[in-house]
Amino acid sequence: MTFIIGQPASGKTTLANFLVKSTNSNLVDAGKIHGVDDESRVKELTKVLDKVRIGQKVIVEDFPHNENQAYLFSKNYQPPVKLVYLECPFSECLDNERKKPLNQRRSVVQMQQKSQKLYQNLKAMHAFYGKNNK
Repeated sequence: MTFIIGQPASGKTTLANFLVKSTNSNLVDAGKIHGVDDESRVKELTKVLDKVRIGQKVIVEDFPHNENQAYLFSKNYQPPVKLVYLECPFSECLDNERKKPLNQRRSVVQMQQKSQKLYQNLKAMHAFYGKNNK
């Protein structure tokens, strides 16, 4: 299993789609899985993953968002084989976002807030997966 995370419009979906095609994997877009809190979001994700046949490769896009989600997920599933973080200059992400249809675009403020939250949690997630992947 591979997790792909990154700020909004950094290329997560593009990379995920490429990997799915080139590795014959299943795609789970966790960004479309909503929960009121970390626990409910992880629970919904595990329900989706339970439907994937054993032995099949899985690419999970836009998960986890923080160390707590990573911890809760690890209680039920093996940690991912890879955690891919896409780093993209914010100006480039804005350009990517402007290419989307108007009804699918996020505001600059929404993008900044999500990016800041992700950066704040990134170090903790790397530490979590580093100590739990040994």
